[in-house]
Amino acid sequence: MPRRILVVEDDPGVARLLELGLSRLLSDVTVTRAGHGAAALERLRAQERYDLILCDLMMPVMDGIRFVQGAQEEGVNQAPILLLTAVDEEQVAQARALPNVVGYIRKPVDLSQLVDEVAKILG
Repeated sequence: MPRRILVVEDDPGVARLLELGLSRLLSDVTVTRAGHGAAALERLRAQERYDLILCDLMMPVMDGIRFVQGAQEEGVNQAPILLLTAVDEEQVAQARALPNVVGYIRKPVDLSQLVDEVAKILG
């Protein structure tokens, strides 16, 4: 059964690049996209299950921190979360302390670094 990854990213070009890169460079992976935290939270509420969530921190509608907090409060996520961010260290430190957050990748994303990190997390 393929491993499921949810990419939560508001920039459609970046989201598509992540989807294509992960799908092509990792075997047995399916990628689903959500354009902001609220859309991702709805997917989790609908009982969609993922093996990993890649989540941008800065997004409209609902940012990454609010998404992670909401998923925890509602008890709808057990997947590890890898953050994607171009923000300052203070926000990264705050986000890394959230439940299920296993690390972060700086934007602009180095696809080979991301693939290595995702492969490590998925085992």
